[in-house]
Amino acid sequence: MENSKQLNLPKVRTFGEKFSDSFKFIRINLSVLLRAHFVVSLPIIVLTAGFFVLVFRDHFSLLQTIESGPFADSIVMRDNFTRFGVFTVFAYLAVIPVSIVTMSILDVFVKGNGEKADFALVMANLKKKYFRLFLLKLLISPLAILCAFLIFLPMGPALSGFNVALAILLFIPGLIFYNLFICADLLVFQHDYAIGLAISRTWAIMSRNFWTALPTSAGIMLLYFVFCLMLMIPLEILELIKGMTSGYVAPDSFWGIFLVTLRGFNTLLSLSLFSLPVVMAGIEYFTIRETNSRAGIMERIRLIGVSEEKQNVYAEEEQY
Repeated sequence: MENSKQLNLPKVRTFGEKFSDSFKFIRINLSVLLRAHFVVSLPIIVLTAGFFVLVFRDHFSLLQTIESGPFADSIVMRDNFTRFGVFTVFAYLAVIPVSIVTMSILDVFVKGNGEKADFALVMANLKKKYFRLFLLKLLISPLAILCAFLIFLPMGPALSGFNVALAILLFIPGLIFYNLFICADLLVFQHDYAIGLAISRTWAIMSRNFWTALPTSAGIMLLYFVFCLMLMIPLEILELIKGMTSGYVAPDSFWGIFLVTLRGFNTLLSLSLFSLPVVMAGIEYFTIRETNSRAGIMERIRLIGVSEEKQNVYAEEEQY
């Protein structure tokens, strides 16, 4: 029987067990997660944010000075589109270190027989495979971004509620590609695959199990978005109250600096919470693997006495 400090990940789970065991994994490895994110993820996210600020600062400052004129509406529309596009690309890049670090912890956890991951082993794992996984993510992520914008371009201007429409249109293709490449990181960690092989394997596995994994992927991503919205609500209320009582809040005032700092903290917290969907992805992968391994065993039993050509022994990763 599993105790509160152990968890056997490679087993078949129900929908509810996937959620509960994801939270249990995070509880067991919380100190390792926080430490690894502080040492690895946080510096990379800060550097990424700094790069985006330096590159796009002048662009947004110029557009914000335009308050009237015959082209004001089109400029605002174009500015909103550019701003949302920049934030979307930043979000994709910012969750890359969170995803890789979390999956490294999960890999060490599994290889350690379901006991708390060792931080030194996690760091050794990252030193060996981080760059390869970063390149893998860069190859995969643009597919979702490109698909999202191809869908938005003809439809977005005709929809009301700009941010809501964009969020929905980005979520659908993002969910599809997230579900298709859900186990790419783990295949690299578990089997030391090269980038091309990891992409082809995860495509082969998840395309055959797409509809099986989709409810789990959709459920955990919706839960993640709910968590993020809950973090945003207090800040939005605070900004609304301050705006109603004091009017315009200067960016260099005390309240302006406080709100920007609080929003930055909320952003970092939201990014760190992405560990939950990553853990869920790993658990989904093990559920698919174990389910199909059982089916493979039953198939080989059925083929006893049949010619050897029909009884080829497939590698574990090829069975599902």
